[in-house]
Amino acid sequence: MAPEARVIRVGDIDVTALLDSVVLCDARQFLPLFGQEMLLSYGDAAEAPLVRLPTTCFLARSGSKNILFDTGIGNRGRSGEAMGYLDRRLREIRVAPEDIDLVVNTHMHNDHVGWNTVDDERGTAVPFFPSATFLFQAAEADHWLRPERIDQPGHQHLRQCVMALAEAGKAKFCSADESIDRQINFVSTPGHTPGHVAIGIYSAGERAMILGDVTHYQAQLDHPEWSPVWDTDPKQSAATRQRMFEELSSSGSVVAAGHWPYPGFGRILQVEHTRIFQAV
Repeated sequence: MAPEARVIRVGDIDVTALLDSVVLCDARQFLPLFGQEMLLSYGDAAEAPLVRLPTTCFLARSGSKNILFDTGIGNRGRSGEAMGYLDRRLREIRVAPEDIDLVVNTHMHNDHVGWNTVDDERGTAVPFFPSATFLFQAAEADHWLRPERIDQPGHQHLRQCVMALAEAGKAKFCSADESIDRQINFVSTPGHTPGHVAIGIYSAGERAMILGDVTHYQAQLDHPEWSPVWDTDPKQSAATRQRMFEELSSSGSVVAAGHWPYPGFGRILQVEHTRIFQAV
């Protein structure tokens, strides 16, 4: 049974966590240098060597707009992939696809753009959120949409979930120094991918940060250098993680960590020489 949607309020903005999927990943494969140490120190012995990796999307109600941050894995069930259930999670909170005004993708990996489109009866990719504009980072497009990458095995999602939207006139390619609206900004967080962004929410004196893939597991609070194989630039991603953890613990911002245990809402606290996550 799927968990209920969880909502936090950040100033004047409601942020809802929507669990799209949970996959089991072998820590020794996604973290080859440190996977065994992670399993011994942080793993669940009953599931070792597997580690649960949720994919949570976040819906913000800002002013009169519904803004969806990342769209999970989608419903295509490509080879080796799980199926996502974001469509069900939205129905459960009585939000229809056409109610979404803006979709913001933190980066272009398949588990963050999957529900951008679905296939119609002819097998053509069409927007799942027909009223929405889809925001991507131009730096992501410059990296992923090159001919030598877009047709690599395992990259079908780039044509299905990004290029299809661009061709339909539904995509906008942004820079990290732009604002999404007067209370929500992009925050440049490169390393996981070249144009990766987190999302900063600043409303009525309160702050929150949607982290995207700055971090995948809470063990990185102790070991920000544990960069998974999914990070394009492991050194840069580790430096970005360290910087973000320091900033978030200093500011007291609420974090929304989409790959941490659902719903991923909490604060990162510095207790003497140790960082801890305090759920909210």
